[in-house]
Amino acid sequence: MENGLFTFYKTFARAMSNANLDLNAITKACEELKSAGIINIREKFLRMLIGEWMEDRELKKIGSLFEAVVNSAIPDISVRVIDEELDWSSREVTVLGATARQSFPSPMYSHCTLSQVKKPGKVLEAGGREEDMAK
Repeated sequence: MENGLFTFYKTFARAMSNANLDLNAITKACEELKSAGIINIREKFLRMLIGEWMEDRELKKIGSLFEAVVNSAIPDISVRVIDEELDWSSREVTVLGATARQSFPSPMYSHCTLSQVKKPGKVLEAGGREEDMAK
């Protein structure tokens, strides 16, 4: 039996595919940055906790904030694309989102990718001499 979160993901992925939008575009971001001439690309993969299940007060607060974002984002980010691409009503999407939220496992993590980059160009060294950053 499928859970609501998986059903939501499959439905959203189908709608994104119909719209010729890549649901996993972020996985190709570094290659696109490199091809655009960006240098010194560093990627960091994080696991963001979702929910108030941590004992540490600060982590509990962070998890609570991420849970609020996810709970409001699930129907909001998907309504337009599912409505337009799959011809669903707003009510159908809302029910799908509510079912997905009820299926959240606990504890739950989400993956996040952070990228740090530099544009190529000239920089001044400490001694005042220009150096090409692309070296």
